[in-house]
Amino acid sequence: MAGFSDLAIETRYAELGVETERASASTNDLAGEIRVAQAPEITDMRALLAERGEKEDPHAMHNVDYDSMLGMVIDEELNTHEAAKGVDFEQMWLQMMIEHHEGVITMSEKVLADGKHPRVRTLAEAIVAAQCDEIANLTTLLGSL
Repeated sequence: MAGFSDLAIETRYAELGVETERASASTNDLAGEIRVAQAPEITDMRALLAERGEKEDPHAMHNVDYDSMLGMVIDEELNTHEAAKGVDFEQMWLQMMIEHHEGVITMSEKVLADGKHPRVRTLAEAIVAAQCDEIANLTTLLGSL
């Protein structure tokens, strides 16, 4: 279940665009919408972990092969974005968010192919639908820059 996505990185990444002077109101609005939309998914994942008697491990992603995780954003990429401004920032942010969402869809589809737990499967289905909608919005905004 922790394989859905690294919640700490995702939250930090979404917040890079939110309420900053480095991006347009449209990009900031979309980043805020994504953050709000994903909050219930994060809550559900945490609840599922708690039900299994597991705690969220903030270090779980430290020993991961990032090359095998499509769309996973690493600190070096985040640091590059933190230095960018304006259209450069927006293009980089939108493209990386699209790639990240595609990776989340791939991981969720693996859960749907292999997973047995009904609530985890339901969450994975919801995540795929939401991420597809968000990719469409990200792509539209990217095309408008």
